Amino acid sequence: MFRTVFLGILCIYWCECSKQIWNHAAIGKAYAWQPFYEVSLMDERQCFGQCVYNEKCLSFEVYQTVPRKVECRLFDFVYEYYTKFKELDTKVGSKIYSKPLEKVCTTCKSCLDYSKKGHLKNGVYEVDLLGTRRGVYCFMEGEGGGWMAFQRRYDGSVSFEDKEWAEYKDGFGDGSGEYWLGLETLHQLTSTQSYDLYARAMDFSGVWESKRFAGFTIGSELMEKYKFDFQSIYSGTQYSNHSLFERAKGMKFSTPTRDNDLYTPIPTCAIRFPGGWWFSDCHYDFMNGAYSQQESCDRATGIHWYRRFGENHNKCLKETLLMIREN
Repeated sequence: MFRTVFLGILCIYWCECSKQIWNHAAIGKAYAWQPFYEVSLMDERQCFGQCVYNEKCLSFEVYQTVPRKVECRLFDFVYEYYTKFKELDTKVGSKIYSKPLEKVCTTCKSCLDYSKKGHLKNGVYEVDLLGTRRGVYCFMEGEGGGWMAFQRRYDGSVSFEDKEWAEYKDGFGDGSGEYWLGLETLHQLTSTQSYDLYARAMDFSGVWESKRFAGFTIGSELMEKYKFDFQSIYSGTQYSNHSLFERAKGMKFSTPTRDNDLYTPIPTCAIRFPGGWWFSDCHYDFMNGAYSQQESCDRATGIHWYRRFGENHNKCLKETLLMIREN
């Protein structure tokens, strides 16, 4: 008796939820990515129940292997997120159900959360940064989406070259425009979870270059002066062959009044090339220099990526995005 009543309630819940909350996204198709959970069950309704009662589940895949037995796979992203970046595999008999896109995501804590829930346009999103809700620029339209910018420059409306240690530590600017997120925030984030770094830069002819790094960290202020480090560089034809951050790796942060570089003559790197950065002796790339309204600029002082321009110190970049994403 109890089993009959329970199945009746589950059936009503299944029917109502499948109409109002869930989309029957695909038939005869399957995700190529691994689920965060998979289990063998009796039927499709039980798989639905597994997903409904798991807050992490945003879509599920069900495949009937034999009568009264299905393979149930749960995923932490919506259907639209997956198909933005990858084609579905063909799998006869498989079905995919997915939550629809949320207009407002009150549970999203990061750019990656928004991306997985189907928010796939670049723009400003409100995220949870160390317990505080804050608007940041999220890059959603490439490299898997879900990237949070900690540095964004495109028109020179916010000066970076005149900022001192405290400002680089705490951050400046606004998520809706040019900004620097803050070294202390970067340290707190990268010291508690694994992050990748993704750098994008555009020249004045509109050509973008990009490079991605695994295991990105920023050290503490007290012990390491916000040292910049990463474990490895991703390879592949989609990544720039031009070196980036090779001299910044392992370096402490410097500003005009806080000299932590390896350059012994006077003046220091941050005085010679105004702006805060991870200088060595001094730099091949410098994303926090003075903004130039044209490609030609003073030697190595602007937004600079030395080998991007064939080792030309007198050419500057128009736009930059330095971004992180949790693994």
